[in-house]
Formats: sequence, C-alpha cells, structure tokens
Amino acid sequence: MNAPRYANHVAVTFAARLVSAVLICCILHFTRSILIPIGVAALIAFMLGPVVKRLRKWRLPHGPAVGITVVCFFAILTSIGWLIAGQLGAISSEIPRYQENITSKLKRFHESMRGGTIANLKSTIDTVAEDVKSQDAPAVIAPIPVYIAPTNAVLGFDKFSAMGTLVQPLAALFLIIVLVIVMLLKWADLRGRMVGLINQNLTATTLALDDAGNRIAKYLGTQLLINSCFSVIIWLGLTIIGVPYAALLGLCAGLLRYIPYLGPLAAVALPLVISITTSEGWSQVAAVGGMFAVIYILLSNVIEPWLYGSRLGVSGIGIVLAAVIWTFLWGPAGLVLALPLTVCLVVLGEHVPCLSFLARLLSDKPALPQDMKFAQRLLAGDAVEAADILNERRMENGPSESFDGLILPGLARARNEAALGHLDANAIATINADVVRILSETELTAEDFSSEHIGNVGAQTNSTFAVWSMCPMSDCAAKLLEMRLGGVPCVIQTFPSSSLVSTVAKVISTTEPLPLGLCIIHLDAHDHGRVVACLKRLQTMALGIPILVGRWGHQNLNVSEREEFIKLGATAVMNNPAELRKWLMPRALNVATLLPTQEAGDLPTLPHPLGIN
Repeated sequence: MNAPRYANHVAVTFAARLVSAVLICCILHFTRSILIPIGVAALIAFMLGPVVKRLRKWRLPHGPAVGITVVCFFAILTSIGWLIAGQLGAISSEIPRYQENITSKLKRFHESMRGGTIANLKSTIDTVAEDVKSQDAPAVIAPIPVYIAPTNAVLGFDKFSAMGTLVQPLAALFLIIVLVIVMLLKWADLRGRMVGLINQNLTATTLALDDAGNRIAKYLGTQLLINSCFSVIIWLGLTIIGVPYAALLGLCAGLLRYIPYLGPLAAVALPLVISITTSEGWSQVAAVGGMFAVIYILLSNVIEPWLYGSRLGVSGIGIVLAAVIWTFLWGPAGLVLALPLTVCLVVLGEHVPCLSFLARLLSDKPALPQDMKFAQRLLAGDAVEAADILNERRMENGPSESFDGLILPGLARARNEAALGHLDANAIATINADVVRILSETELTAEDFSSEHIGNVGAQTNSTFAVWSMCPMSDCAAKLLEMRLGGVPCVIQTFPSSSLVSTVAKVISTTEPLPLGLCIIHLDAHDHGRVVACLKRLQTMALGIPILVGRWGHQNLNVSEREEFIKLGATAVMNNPAELRKWLMPRALNVATLLPTQEAGDLPTLPHPLGIN
C-alpha cells in the first residue's frame, strides 16, 4: 500500500470512528431515561450476584435464593430511608431551639470582621453603588398585567404536578426492582445471549464477561466494606466529640461516599453544618474537621490502595474522564455509575481487538512498554526522564536485566527509527552520547554486573574477545559491553560499524594470541542483510576462531534466521549479552591465570569502560 492511499485509509477510519462515537454519545444522552434504570439494576445485580451464588451453594433453589436476596436488600434500603426520614424530621423540629445560637455566632463573626479588610472592601463597594445610583435617572416602571386564576384550577395544577413528581421516581424504582429480579433469575440466559450476540470468539467473550463481573463484584463488595466501616467510625467519632444525631450523620457519610468526588465533600459538610448549628463555640467544629481530615488521609493513601489494589484496572486519569463524560451524558446518575461502566469498557477493550483503544485510554496498564518509553525519551532529547526510567528498572530488576531489557531494546527502537529515515547523524550521535552519560550518572561499574554472578574469581589474562557492531547504535552497545561482561577475565576488542571485513580479518589474524571469538552484534532486522554479507566474506577467510551472531533488542532472531546464520558459518546465535557471558566465561577462565592472593568472590578493581574513576 503506497503512502497517500494509506494516509487516506487512516483518515477515513478515524473519521468513521469519530462519527460513531458522536452517534453513540447522542444515543446515550437522549435515551438516558431508559438506560439509567437498566444501568442501576445491572449494578445492583452485580452486587447481589455473589449472595445468590452463596445461597445456591447451600442447596437453596435458584428462585427462592433470588427472592430472599432481593427482599432482604430492599428491606435494608427501606429501613435506612425510614431512619433517615425520621431523623430529618426530628432535626427540623429542633431547629428553632438553635436559632439563637446561630444568630449569636453570626453576630460574633460579623463583629470580628468589623474594621478589617472585609469591612473596608464592603464600605468601598457600598460607596460606589450609591454613586452609581445617584447618577442614574429614575426608571419608569410600567404596569404589569396580573391574571388571577381560579382557585380550583391552581389547586388542580398543584395536585397533578405533585402527583407527577411523585409518580416518576416511584415508577423508576419499580422498574429497577423488576429488572434486578429478572437479571438475577435469568443471569445465565443473559450471559448466553451476550455470547451469542458477539459470537466471534467464544473464549474471548466468556473471559470478558467473567472478568467484568468479577471486577465489578469485588469492587462493590470492597466499597461496601469500606463505606460501612467509615459510617461506624464517623458515628463513634461524632458521638465522642458530642455532635448530636451522630448515627444519622455516620449513615449519611457512608452513603454519600458512593457518589464520586462530590459525595465525600458532602459527607464532611453535613456534620460541620450540624456542629456549627448546635455547638456554642468553635472547638467542636475544629475537632470534627480534624477527624475527617485524618480519616480521609488514611483512606486515600493507605486503606483504599491496599484493599482495591488492581481490582478495577482503571487508571486515575481514566476515572476522572469517566466521571466527567458520564455526568455530562446522564447527570448525577452517571456520576454514580461512572466507575462500573468504565470498568466494563476497559474489559471490552482488553478482550475485543476493535475496542482496544478503550483499554489504552482508560486502563491502568502502561500505555507503552518500558523500553519504548526509554527510547521515546531518548528520541525527545529528555535524558533526565530516561535516566529516571533506567533507575526505576535497575532498582526493580538489577543492573544486568536493566541493560539487556531496557538499554539495548531502547537503542534497537532508535535504530529502527534511524533505518526508516527519521533520524539524522546528529540525532544518532546525541542519543549515543545520552546513553553513555546516563550510565555514567547511575555510577554503574563492571563490578556491579560481576557481583550478580556466582563463581567468578579474580584472574589476570591477556586474552581478548572481538566485538563488531553493524550500526552506530550498536557501536554504543559495543562500547558498553566491557562493563556488561564485568568479571569475565578477557579484554573486549571492539570494531566500529564503519569497519570493513578485510580490516577486521587483518586485525584479528595479527593479534597474539588469537581472540577467543568474534561476535557480530546488531540491534534491528534492518541490518540482517549486512550480517549475512559479512558472514559470507568471513567464511572464505578461515579466521580460525568461533564466530557468534547476536541480535540484541526487542526483536529476537526467529528460527529461520538462526538456521541461516548457522549455515553461513556462525558458531552460535545469541539474543542478549547474558547468553554471550555464559558462553564466554568458561573459555576465558580456561586461559586465565588465577591470582593466588585473592580468594574466590574477591574481584580485582576493574576500570570503568566510560573512563570514570
């Protein structure tokens, strides 16, 4: 496919996806009165599903298990609502008792502000307002016709409007109850219909449905546990502080936490308002605020990350985006349902290829592999962040794995960009210099790599091992190889990518003693042709030493490439420096002279290949 046609194809695909997304959003927005009850019912069904399964394990038939679960759940909700309504009635009846307290607090607050900045600002605003009024002409007030409706019509309108206001939520509640019962009774049938509807990959669809159900059920269960404990702690804390209606406030605080972002704020505001209204001073208000601050710090930084962990699989930015989008589409109900719905979208993106962009956008999994992030930062010239990535990888996996699994794949990806013509010679030189500088700033030495391997002993030798790189990026890798092979008793002799076959062969043949071997390293498949050509030339020269081939990066050699190199005279083919070290160490030790004054495990001080003391 040529470039213009490919670009047109990409543009058409993007436009089609954009139009589809807009149409889906419009459908979700204008059908929210139907979809919101379905979403709430599905959320409740996910929450009650594990309870039904538990009752089924106790040999209870499916129908009675569903009936008992639904009745108990809505009975609990009704009891909570009845308790809240009763407590609110008691509060409303006692508000007049606290009127004098509120008035005195407001008076003291106003007196404390008198004479200060706020008072001066208010005085200035009042003066400006009086000047503006004095300059304005008196306005002519036109008479407004008044129509007095018949009393019965007004009363009739009020009755019908009140009935309509009451009937709508009751109808929605009834619909939700019916949907929950139907979903729990026909859960297996609904799952089968979903599998049959998609019907492209039975295994992937089944895994997606089970994954979504398990994630949402575990999240809801954990959230119920946290909010219940939160309610009890708030109730006990407010009781100790002396705030009235502590049980009601604790219950409301736990329920409000089901609303993301706004709910926790309301959970704090309600006890503060009650404390301000009922207490005589400000010490109780400060105690309530301090208690909530400590609890929320522990919840958000310790308890919730430990309990939730990776149960949801949604990133922090994904949660924020979901809350904004679903609130825009469905209002407050969308804010409550945002997280479960987003979990379903992430699971679909992980299991359905055409929706993989959802997982990349919303999932908590890294958007890019670590070596690609490292290469991207090198390409952007951001050596500081690239060093941070290397340090993080080194702390987690050690120096050897960070070299083989991050630095070399990063250089390989940069080599691929250079082969595609996206990098010039200056950019390549800058990347190589940045990698060398990053390694020097991490203060890694050959001893760091040799200490990871057991059985190394101090030795002295004059043997060498030749390394020939195939591109400027592998020149950098070859330069760092002596550090990576720390502890191997031989000297690494490097040949840059600009070396000719004749030059390499001449130097090797005149070296005394002959090198232990020659390793031809390349980082990307673009250099495959040159490796083949070099092997063919070297095969005719009969150097008399083993010839190794290594492709070190994110693209390992496949079977056909290995067989091709072996037929052309390669002694061994290697995917990383660890394999080279394993091959080279016994051969280097065979010709090395052990130092008698050093015990096993004590290595001589090795010079840093980057020239750092």
